[in-house]
Amino acid sequence: MDAALRLARDYAPSRENFIAKKLAYQYESANNTSEALKMYESSLIHDAAKYINESHEEVDRDDIQEHNTTCNAGIARCSFKLGDTNRGMSLAQELVDKNLVIEIASICESLNYFLEAAKLYQQVSLFEKAAIIYIQIRSFKQAEALIDKIKSPKLLIQLAKMKESERLYKDAEAAYEKAD
Repeated sequence: MDAALRLARDYAPSRENFIAKKLAYQYESANNTSEALKMYESSLIHDAAKYINESHEEVDRDDIQEHNTTCNAGIARCSFKLGDTNRGMSLAQELVDKNLVIEIASICESLNYFLEAAKLYQQVSLFEKAAIIYIQIRSFKQAEALIDKIKSPKLLIQLAKMKESERLYKDAEAAYEKAD
């Protein structure tokens, strides 16, 4: 694939960013996260208008937006895998593609970045998944903030028991009632 990138540089420079993105994904799939991160970063198209004017390809702003979104998702995944949670979270929170955010949240869970995972699940309206994680990490205030969005009786009962343990009996009662 590196040869493809060299060929693109020499013969089709307008395709270089797109080929670099594919190479980045190959590196990421092979767990070569540092190289993948560098390649995703170099794949970003910073000036869409200039790229479109200089390109001999049929590329429009939507294509570039999709390309950059994929690159930013890759940068976020790699950042988390390399321990840069601030950068990963910042990029993930800017994404609007629900599937990409869920994928990154799942990676966060697997890497034990539970708070980040819960926040990302909450971002894409997976409130029950977020609440489960908040409860697991004993972040009860964040779990409680989601109580109106939770429909699972089992989860509501967990929240009620949490409230009981905090001696907040009226809140516990409300959660039990909602669970019925």
